[in-house]
Amino acid sequence: MTQSVTEFLAALPPERAAELQRVRAAIRRALPKGYEEAVAGKVIAYQVPLAVYPDTYNRQPLWLAALGAPKTTLTPVPRESPRPRSAVHPSRVL
Repeated sequence: MTQSVTEFLAALPPERAAELQRVRAAIRRALPKGYEEAVAGKVIAYQVPLAVYPDTYNRQPLWLAALGAPKTTLTPVPRESPRPRSAVHPSRVL
């Protein structure tokens, strides 16, 4: 079963959830059109949906960034995914 972002945040201690919400709001304000927010394992990922760009090397959405909240810290996880030459910015596809 896929966990929603709301469920992910609800499972965190309140103080970490509040800080994560603050950072998450800043990311969402700056997020280019066409990206989606989803839970991927133990992080919130900001990714190009497969419906927009399905031709990925591993059949998984391409991540722009991810945000985790392990036991005592908040962890931004910049991603530098290999991109095929034909990859385009999602806002140009939509």
